[in-house]
Amino acid sequence: MTHNINISENNLSYYGKTLMLRGFAEFISWKHIKNSSDYHHTCIVRDIIKVIKANNFQTIVWDGDLYRSDSFTHLVYELMNSLPQGTEFVAYKPNTTSSKFIYGDSKNCELGWYQLKTNKRIDILLNEVVLPDGLKWFEKNTLLTKYIYSDIIDKSSKLSVFYIGGGKVISNEMQNLHEYIPESIRSKVKLRFLDIPRSSFNIDDDGFPIAAIQYLGNSSESIDPLDVLPNGYVMTKENTNIVLNFSKVKYLVEYKYN
Repeated sequence: MTHNINISENNLSYYGKTLMLRGFAEFISWKHIKNSSDYHHTCIVRDIIKVIKANNFQTIVWDGDLYRSDSFTHLVYELMNSLPQGTEFVAYKPNTTSSKFIYGDSKNCELGWYQLKTNKRIDILLNEVVLPDGLKWFEKNTLLTKYIYSDIIDKSSKLSVFYIGGGKVISNEMQNLHEYIPESIRSKVKLRFLDIPRSSFNIDDDGFPIAAIQYLGNSSESIDPLDVLPNGYVMTKENTNIVLNFSKVKYLVEYKYN
């Protein structure tokens, strides 16, 4: 039996042990990304779910991106079908675009979260964030990110942030984490990173399509997150069950502020 996802106003005052997911919003070739280790599955999504499931998170949070099968939000959807009943799913979205979140964006052929089917009853708790008028897109994103971090930190007993690759927005966030995470709790927030790239097509000067692979920060080559994170962050753990041979940091890596 399948169920439509229900979307309601967020009324949670406590998130408990929380995982925030961040990453590329499109052009991830999930079905082509395979774990280089034979220890687990050939599908990297299943391996990521195993890691997340083992940590017993009470709440999964993301920044309100729409569902796409080629986005990090595909992982959110898979977690809805895999994590225990009672796991909370919380999204943050500017109030002016919340209808797209619920019903989709026909211009981009996107499915709304309400239209997706799950194998158990799932309720997405939606925070509709009011932002000032007249802001540029990047300014809106920065304000939304600050709001999300502030609200999550206030409601969580523990916070982990999982970066699944990510473009310039994500690398900018990582560079400026000190603006989002107060010094008093910095050492308690765990960061995870897995070097998932995205692939897309660009048009060259002659009008022909060319393939493009992008890593963290939209870089054409894999880079080490320690080259992006502020001073003070150190690698604390490598999960060697997940191996990506194309990555400069081959494993699922954990960082903490020292």
